[in-house]
Amino acid sequence: MRVGEPVGNWVEIARSGVRDALDERSLVLEAAHIPSGVVRVDGEHVLVVRTEDAPRARAEIEAFLSEGLELRPGAPEPVVPSAGVDAAVAYTILLGGMFLLQRARAFGIDWIASGAADARAIRDGAWWRAITALGLHSDLVHLAGNLLFGGVFLVMLSQSVGAGWAALVFVGAGGAANVLNAWAQAPSHVSIGASTGVFGLLGAQVAFDWSSGRRASQSAIRRFAPLVIGAALLAWIGGGPQPDGTGDWPISRERIDVGAHVLGFAIGSAAGGALGFLRGRPAFGRRVQAILGTLAIGTVLLAWWLAL
Repeated sequence: MRVGEPVGNWVEIARSGVRDALDERSLVLEAAHIPSGVVRVDGEHVLVVRTEDAPRARAEIEAFLSEGLELRPGAPEPVVPSAGVDAAVAYTILLGGMFLLQRARAFGIDWIASGAADARAIRDGAWWRAITALGLHSDLVHLAGNLLFGGVFLVMLSQSVGAGWAALVFVGAGGAANVLNAWAQAPSHVSIGASTGVFGLLGAQVAFDWSSGRRASQSAIRRFAPLVIGAALLAWIGGGPQPDGTGDWPISRERIDVGAHVLGFAIGSAAGGALGFLRGRPAFGRRVQAILGTLAIGTVLLAWWLAL
């Protein structure tokens, strides 16, 4: 098959031995609202468009490449987005499992007392509580809200920057926000819940779309969906749990921890903006994604090891 040869009602406009090498061109066509696809032909990956779209598709790609952004021949496009489903499933299993351990006081451990984001303890150096608190929830409603909204945002961000970066944003933004919030609140402030990390994912997605230039090519629904879902999250979950005044658990969820959510969103936004400017560079490669995902999980395990 030669370049330009039709395949049914489709015509080839580019090919590579590595599928990732065609993703950048595919994104260019997507931004121009030109339907495209990648098929396997003679051991190679081939980017095709409809025959009637071929002239415009070639012009769009040539205009893009004329800006000096063409990849080296045969080099894979380093942006490796993920469907995000695996990350969301892992997120659900981990939070659900943590909730079961916590409710059963497994191994004789008071998980909430050991891992809650206690402002006084964090100020005294127990930074790990800022991370362990992300996996603790007061009741099924609190957990369900964070599973639902967190799963949605995790999938969205994984599709934008890869599951490794998304996992690290959740842990990093959530943990950092809890640390800062501990210093902004009274020493008696205590909270638990994944929502701080979830707002970090939300901020990262919104900022990434703006800084990477993807927003202009998105529908109105896709552009505003993260903000609408985030507002629903804030209204439904509230701020997560707060002390009930007696020191006993379960704790009340009446007071919204606005500070933690705002900080999570702000830190996530900074990360998402930086990732948007990095888009297309090796920081998104498959190996890096795996390292980042491992780092995120390792950080959580380390935090719990220190807590227990």
